[in-house]
Order: sequence, then C-alpha cells, then structure tokens
Amino acid sequence: MRRVIVNTTPIIVLAEIGKLELLKELYGEITIPTAVYNEVLEKNDAASLQLEKASGWIHVEIINSPESYAMYKAKLHAGEVEVMILAQQVPKADLLIIDDNAAKKTAKFLGLTVTGTMGYVC
Repeated sequence: MRRVIVNTTPIIVLAEIGKLELLKELYGEITIPTAVYNEVLEKNDAASLQLEKASGWIHVEIINSPESYAMYKAKLHAGEVEVMILAQQVPKADLLIIDDNAAKKTAKFLGLTVTGTMGYVC
C-alpha cells in the first residue's frame, strides 16, 4: 500500500464539503503528523469531528527527529514541517497532499512527490 501523508488544509477543505472520505476511497489509508492532527482538532468544528470518526483509516504519527525542525526555517507552519519530516522517515512517503505553494516547493526540492487537494501531482 502507498504511504500517503496529508497536511491540514486538504483535511479541513474536504471535511467542510462532506468529502473527507474521498481520501479513503483514493488511498485506503493516510497518515498525518501530530501537528496536523492538533491543528484540525483545535477548532472543534466539523473537520475535527470527522477526523475523530476516521480513526480507522487516518493514522497519526509522531516524528522521530524533532531536531529536524531547524532545517525548515522557511515560511512553513508546524503541520507542513512535520509532513516533510515524516515523509522522509522510514518508510518514506510515496505521496504528500499539500496545498501551500511554499510547502510544495520545499517538498519538491527534497525530492518528494506532491499533489494538492484537487489533484495535479507535481
């Protein structure tokens, strides 16, 4: 199975339109880092409720090397940074789903395969 790591915005956007399950239909299971999980839950809205219900196919992982944050001093948020770090841990990610342009550029620079919520693999 492909290892797909998802950032905050795709989860929120899909949950807001009632389509979070699309990620399950497309990828079976997805992984999110702790920072993404916390960013979604902090608003206590529809996205947070749907995320909690999706615990069987959305897996939350802790990054192994928090010291890696120092490498990402660009304009990235905590969730984006953890997505990058988690994607490079073993097993490496096959695909990242990120909407932020700076985060996409960083991921591509790192040699990672990236797509956005609406598709278009970069």
